[in-house]
Amino acid sequence: MEKYFENTEDGFNAVVRFEEMIENHQQFFFEWMTYELIIQYYTQKRNYKKALVACEYAEQQHPYSFEVFFEKAQIYIELNHYELALECIEYAQKFQPVDMELLSFKGAVFMQIEQYENAITCFESIYNFLSNKAEINYQLGICYQCIEEMNQAIQFFQKTLEEEPLHENALFELATCLEESNQLEDSIKYYHRYVDEDPFSAVAWYNIGVLCDRLKKYDDAIDAYEYAIAIDDEFSSVYYNLALTYMALENYEKAVFHFVETIKLEGDLLDEKLHLCLAHCYFQIDKFSKAIKHYHTVIKCNSKEDEAWFGLGACLFNQKKWLESSHFYTKATKLQSKNAKYWFCLLYTSPSPRD
Repeated sequence: MEKYFENTEDGFNAVVRFEEMIENHQQFFFEWMTYELIIQYYTQKRNYKKALVACEYAEQQHPYSFEVFFEKAQIYIELNHYELALECIEYAQKFQPVDMELLSFKGAVFMQIEQYENAITCFESIYNFLSNKAEINYQLGICYQCIEEMNQAIQFFQKTLEEEPLHENALFELATCLEESNQLEDSIKYYHRYVDEDPFSAVAWYNIGVLCDRLKKYDDAIDAYEYAIAIDDEFSSVYYNLALTYMALENYEKAVFHFVETIKLEGDLLDEKLHLCLAHCYFQIDKFSKAIKHYHTVIKCNSKEDEAWFGLGACLFNQKKWLESSHFYTKATKLQSKNAKYWFCLLYTSPSPRD
């Protein structure tokens, strides 16, 4: 005969009784609420195997309870078994086909497996039944963003902010979508709203700097990058972009400093563009030996980089090494035969010393 336990048992006592039942090969009857406590106890302990065992017993004793399959689906999500989770959700829908929590959860699972169109269908099916639509607008925005329908994504993120003006994630994603849609001024506006709420977001300040750079607002870009560095002084991309900004302003000393800081943070990396820019900066401040070193690093990365060969020629020319410079100018013209500046420098170079 099955023994019957009331749903007043607390979670730990319920677990003890449940494990006794299994160990002694007995058959007790538990209310669904008691099974819920048992399952939650195991999931909190990350003992998903036992949680699934509890689900199996609950399913046998409460075969028409959609909550059993809902709990089971959540466990499968924790185990990254998304297809099994969907099977459980679809079975639960036989009992509660229009349950909003179930449909919302199903949409979230589809997002996890990157089936965004299916996720959108789930969210839209419950959209009109929700009084507060902020979170579902946000989820729809993410879905449309992932399938690169930026205008739709922007609309849903804006709807999120209409209901929750301080929704930080929506602010950030809206700014990102506006940036990708080339609506740079609007994007900066929303990033500033975001940092008003989270002033210590180095990523947001970095993004503001990038956008200001694109708009050639270099002073604003420098301020944004400096804020980012103040928050996270190991954010290597900020140093790199700040160096490029100083380079655009022809402040080569500061550009060199920030390129060197980037290398310190990233290690001895062979980044072609970084070393090419650093070499150009050293050339501009007449540090030709250091420029030559970095031009050689570029060629080590990419032997067909004509600017590096030309730069070597220019450095050697300025060191009055005419014959050697002619050799590197020749390499540059072979790689980029339509560059008039390369030909001019090659023709100007003489194998005899000049004063």
